[in-house]
Amino acid sequence: MNKMSLPLVIDTGQFHTRVGFSCNRYPQFITNTLLYGNVTPLEIKIGSKFLNSSKTSENLPELNLKPLSHNLDYYKEPITISNYEEVKYPYQYHERIDWNLLESFWTDILTREIYYDVSNHPVLLTQPHNAPFDFQDHAMEFFFESLMVPSIQCLSQEILAIYSIQTNMPNIFYHDAKGLVGTVLHIGHTNTRILPVASGYLLTENISICNLGGSFITKYLIENFSHYFIPNIIANFQMDQIKSYNIFDEYIAKLIAPKLSENVIRVAKSCPVDYTKQLIQNVLIIGGHSINQYLSKFLRNSLKVSIATLNMAVNTICLKENDMPLNEVNVFSAYQYETSENFGLALNSPWIGGSHIANNSEFVQNNFIFKSQYEEFGSTAVRG
Repeated sequence: MNKMSLPLVIDTGQFHTRVGFSCNRYPQFITNTLLYGNVTPLEIKIGSKFLNSSKTSENLPELNLKPLSHNLDYYKEPITISNYEEVKYPYQYHERIDWNLLESFWTDILTREIYYDVSNHPVLLTQPHNAPFDFQDHAMEFFFESLMVPSIQCLSQEILAIYSIQTNMPNIFYHDAKGLVGTVLHIGHTNTRILPVASGYLLTENISICNLGGSFITKYLIENFSHYFIPNIIANFQMDQIKSYNIFDEYIAKLIAPKLSENVIRVAKSCPVDYTKQLIQNVLIIGGHSINQYLSKFLRNSLKVSIATLNMAVNTICLKENDMPLNEVNVFSAYQYETSENFGLALNSPWIGGSHIANNSEFVQNNFIFKSQYEEFGSTAVRG
């Protein structure tokens, strides 16, 4: 494949965006999926309320987006009244997508941050399972008409994640005669996706999405522990008296996975009965929270308790004809099984799967939508 026409893989998640050419093993650029808005309120009152001088009614000031080059910086000076900054998330696909913000974000990362001339490169763009119906239409229109790409294709993040697992961790799951069988939990920023895989195929009709993710856990902890805040901890305690603390402890794991075991069992029961047992017995955790060393242990115990206490059809249908008891549940964390060969798979699995697929020149030639097709057929070229 010509170096000048290498496909560019863009995986835009709600928290992080990963960009890189398909010839690479890992993304070349990872950034936060956000933009800063610069606002100038008349007055700021404790409680994050914007009020006018009379303090009688809210006065929301006009928002002016900054370019991404002024984006997230952990060393920024404290917020002042004259230069208040508000974080904007363009990719809230569980609610809606702000296409103006998202297009500004894509333009900034491609033209101002990493300086890619995408007019010479096909683009593989990932999309979530629950993206709006017109996601591909909007994306294709923007990339063809604004960035002038030669061709584009949108693929599901879930399918790409499963493909990367089968390619890079072929022995981590149970395999039947046709392929991998198990359940993949993708715990992201704002939701958790339960992905059943049977005989190497993702059962898309049985995918379940729980609106619980890392952002909710963080917000809950901040709200409930903020009253323990000490303004100057160094002035009140000596350093040797401060207990070392690791946020990824077993108590946080219980916050991440409430009732998650019941959802896994519910998804397994909705799949063909021949796969129900193996879907419950083989669970793989990917995503940002897979680095939690206690999460897999907690979920394994929770699944065992759920199976033992609930009166479910799975107990009476699947176990009588099988020698392996259902309480032998295996819950793996992709982060714990990473090696030098599959490093980064837990956090970058959709991008890695996309890079494998886009690196196949025959797939690009036969399955990508080219600009000539778009000019002739419009948005119907995506569904054709």
